[in-house]
Amino acid sequence: MIQRFFLLLIMFFSSLALAQASAELDRDLIKSSMQGDAASVKALVEKGANVNSGTDKGLTPLMLSSLQGHVEIVRFLLSRKADVNAKDATGTTALMAAAKRGHLNVVTALAENGAAVNQQSEKGLSALAMAAMDGHSDVVRLLSDRGANVNIKAENGLTPLAFANQGGHSKVIEYLKSKGAQ
Repeated sequence: MIQRFFLLLIMFFSSLALAQASAELDRDLIKSSMQGDAASVKALVEKGANVNSGTDKGLTPLMLSSLQGHVEIVRFLLSRKADVNAKDATGTTALMAAAKRGHLNVVTALAENGAAVNQQSEKGLSALAMAAMDGHSDVVRLLSDRGANVNIKAENGLTPLAFANQGGHSKVIEYLKSKGAQ
């Protein structure tokens, strides 16, 4: 009976230590993904870090590397089954983050791996709207070519064209109008 108790106690503390080590690997993966340290990202995943781990705000390694434009890391995480459509606490996805920053190569990689181009954040912003508001015409064109709805409305009723108009982004305005945007 006593031996069984000690065995259970040892198993409990062993599993607790493993959970702490796993959480540390996940935190390091998040940090390395954001910083663009591809070698560390690969090593951490090989050691067992969870590619779908997240911060307390729900930011995953894929979202953070997408936001920073680290395409090599994005491709690696996608190859390791990172959730391409995961949302953070505000409903923002990796695709939205990359589109907002104008990272065409990252947007391309995400779209090629099944990113939902018409997904909207809690405020109703799509990746297309985010790219349009900041004048990223090449990203707008790619998202449109991938089936993004050019007339999708945000919570405030604005469309990607309205966001482009607010920013005075003539190339985006012209392109969206050519695609039937209103």
